Amino acid sequence: MLKGGAAVSAVEHPLFCVLLLFALQTLFFLLSSIPPLDTKISAPLKIVVPIFIIVLVSILQAVLVEPNVSVDKAMHTLEGKLPDLIILEGEEPVDALLKWGKEAAKVHHPIVRENIYWELMDELCNQTESLSCKRDRAWEYLDFGVMTRMGNEFAIDFYNPHVEPISRRECHPLLIGEVVVDTCIKNAAIDFCGYFVPPPNNCIRDITLHLASQLRITDEKRFDTKC
Repeated sequence: MLKGGAAVSAVEHPLFCVLLLFALQTLFFLLSSIPPLDTKISAPLKIVVPIFIIVLVSILQAVLVEPNVSVDKAMHTLEGKLPDLIILEGEEPVDALLKWGKEAAKVHHPIVRENIYWELMDELCNQTESLSCKRDRAWEYLDFGVMTRMGNEFAIDFYNPHVEPISRRECHPLLIGEVVVDTCIKNAAIDFCGYFVPPPNNCIRDITLHLASQLRITDEKRFDTKC
């Protein structure tokens, strides 16, 4: 007889629902094969019951097993050390977290499942004194090339606020010459140019136009892909 934590561990084991599904399906198959019962169970019922069992076990999997992080911890231990999560000055922690998770997932077990995501967000925003979080939803990360200055290359990274409905409301249109951009793009250019002392001539204007152009191309590619 299982007690307390042992029972919980057994239920939350990653193979629990697999074994339960196999046991229930086998049990139903055996019951439906017994001579007194096989004639009483109609053909439609023999189809409906296995489907119901699969749905029931899937719900148990989602409620009991998926929220448990032991599977992820075991996989990370097996696959080795995860890459370091680096948050640059001025970078929003949630953006760095999602970017890190996607990069790590290329060679590791997926690590941006919801339960782990919120656990890491809590540690970054509430338990790390040197960090402050302005939002808990990541913006889309876009790589818009590099700028070369004095022989050094500087990545032009853009976190796209237009993918998030609330943040998108803060992006007000404005004109630079005859080109329509918005305040979010210009603010990103201001942040980028702020790293240079002194900044290159026309840095904010040029980077704003570059970001707007690259974002327009990216959106057009997205539209073409959907069509």
